[in-house]
Amino acid sequence: MEELRNEINSAAVHIDSSLRRFALERRYRHSHWIFVETGLRKFHPHDSPGKEMPLVVNLLYVTLLAFPIAGFSLTVLTDIAYWRTLNLLWLHFSEWLLLAGLVFGILAVLVRGIDHLTRSMWPPWPSVVGAIVVLLLAAINSFIHTADGWTAVIPYGLTASVLTVLAMIVTAWFARMGVRHA
Repeated sequence: MEELRNEINSAAVHIDSSLRRFALERRYRHSHWIFVETGLRKFHPHDSPGKEMPLVVNLLYVTLLAFPIAGFSLTVLTDIAYWRTLNLLWLHFSEWLLLAGLVFGILAVLVRGIDHLTRSMWPPWPSVVGAIVVLLLAAINSFIHTADGWTAVIPYGLTASVLTVLAMIVTAWFARMGVRHA
């Protein structure tokens, strides 16, 4: 009798673990949740690979994109701080923020460009043109900030910084309009 009870318990444990494994496989096989820029989206794993951006590429792009947004936005604040205090420290902060924003912005564009060349998804053309305009304005702003003292910030440096931030806002609005498939 003891032997039968052990056999039944062993079979029950095996069935229980098999059912759990089957339930987990079924749950993960039929639908997955992945993180994309707008949050969680559900997709079916048998969909074509071009429908959703791969997780690693998306995370890398979003991480790289955060630096230019912060750098170019903070440049406006450091330019205003220099204008109000005339302390050269703020001018040097602006120069370094612009450099960091340009380096990470170019890296983000390269990551997104390589991703779009390998898949059939293309961003709307206004957002591509906007990204180029933002990087060009930031590069011009960086050259303006290389001058010495007051002329590096007032009036052209501050104006270029504000125009760069406004171009970023417009480009973000264009990018939110969606992605079209080629």
